[in-house]
Amino acid sequence: MCERALSRVTKGERLADKQLVQQMIADSWVDIEQFRLLVLRTAWKIDKYNDYEKVRGDISAVKIAMPRVLHDVAAR
Repeated sequence: MCERALSRVTKGERLADKQLVQQMIADSWVDIEQFRLLVLRTAWKIDKYNDYEKVRGDISAVKIAMPRVLHDVAAR
């Protein structure tokens, strides 16, 4: 996304210099980082409890969040 924004020029200005494009890149970064932390936290709980029954809710949250994050980032 960043490479594309830096390489494209529209109306005499790089896409990377447009405020909306910067916002989309920032939103994508935040979404990906939040998802990574959710996955890491879930993995930590799996290691800590060694009981999938206690972590089922977290695993479900990862399964629910992944398609949303993928769709949102790819759409941007």
